[in-house]
Amino acid sequence: MKTLKSKLSVVVVAIIGIIAMSFTVANNVPTEVKSEVKASTTYHYTDTENPGVFNDPANWEEGSGSCGSIGTKPCDIEVPENTDLETMLEGKSNSEVLAINPSSRRN
Repeated sequence: MKTLKSKLSVVVVAIIGIIAMSFTVANNVPTEVKSEVKASTTYHYTDTENPGVFNDPANWEEGSGSCGSIGTKPCDIEVPENTDLETMLEGKSNSEVLAINPSSRRN
């Protein structure tokens, strides 16, 4: 009977050890790190508030839009997540605003 109790005790201790190890191993599994895609905001040029002044934020609306068919003008601009439209356009000339717009219309 003593032999059976000692063998049973060894089995119980082994099971407890296996269970404890499974928690330890599960906690040490590296979690997958997902990198976030930085969002940007698209604005389209409307030319409504101050016509012909490309660096005026009042002439831009959020979202994509039509570039129109007449004249040289910017179409859309992508503003990075950590900045705003005003900062992006501040101090730039019309030609500089056109240069940062790959979709600008140029006649």
